[in-house]
Amino acid sequence: MQEIDKFLKRVIIARRGIKMCLAVPLKLIEVHDEYGVVESGGIKMKINLSLVEGAKVGDYVIVHAGFAITLMDEKEAMESLKILEEYEKSIHD
Repeated sequence: MQEIDKFLKRVIIARRGIKMCLAVPLKLIEVHDEYGVVESGGIKMKINLSLVEGAKVGDYVIVHAGFAITLMDEKEAMESLKILEEYEKSIHD
């Protein structure tokens, strides 16, 4: 449960008292039939893969409510993660 709490803190950004959940690209590191494990910053989370076809280890996925909802190519994932990192730095300065 502590890992999930850390994970959620990474994807919820608070600004001016408003919280919003952001879709963050997560790297798929394990696949087991309809389930997989994603990782971000050392935090791992089990997800359901039934909504995406052909997901394989090394792919990036967008996860919502525990379900992978789309695949994302690595270049786009890296660009998105960079933008989110810059935004997070800007709200803490």
